Amino acid sequence: MPDQPSSQPTLAPGKLAPPRAHPWQIARTELLERLATQIGGVVLLRAAPGFGKTTLLAQYLARCRHSGRPAIWLNLDRNDNDLSRLLRALAAALTPLGLGCDAKTDDALAWQTLDGLARHPAGIVIVLDEMEHLTDPAALDFISRLASQLGSHSQLLLGARHLPALPWHRWRLQGRLLELDASELGFSLEETGRFLGRDGLPVLAAADVHLLHSKTEGWVASLWLASLSLARQS
Repeated sequence: MPDQPSSQPTLAPGKLAPPRAHPWQIARTELLERLATQIGGVVLLRAAPGFGKTTLLAQYLARCRHSGRPAIWLNLDRNDNDLSRLLRALAAALTPLGLGCDAKTDDALAWQTLDGLARHPAGIVIVLDEMEHLTDPAALDFISRLASQLGSHSQLLLGARHLPALPWHRWRLQGRLLELDASELGFSLEETGRFLGRDGLPVLAAADVHLLHSKTEGWVASLWLASLSLARQS
């Protein structure tokens, strides 16, 4: 049966923008530099909640836009586990960059989107957060095609709690994949020191900072809870 025209979905507030930066957030400078090396490829940030995937992606998006690189953000949810809705949400994100598509069928919209991205002279940074919501084979096939047809100056960044069913092995063999897991997303000892050394917290000895870092293994959520406890201490 041929594709039928689909109505434009109503996008949830905040779907096309990352969460607002928290004032206690610290810049993940070293990781941001690593992300910047994977131009023309795919970046996967995979970890349980609380490891700072979304924060790092948002910092990278801000860095790209500050430097003038075209970049879009799409926060996925369970409604996007449907190819029609996924395509139209992506088209809405691309519209401000002049790449919005008005095709009426899924096949035509997918083709226009992929062709426009491949031809974009400057390249586009595409951030898809919460990829764990996508399990539908058609939606995942489109993401696979999107990654495979990226222009040499474009970049696809994916945040996920677990590994989506995508051709990771092929991208690894092609040298087009950068993977960051919980062990790499956790704070370094230096980042832990900066996080615990901010205004409003008691001054900690280096040994105490080292102990907290060791006990939490750099897990950002645990360090956040520890800092809240420290803030209540005299």
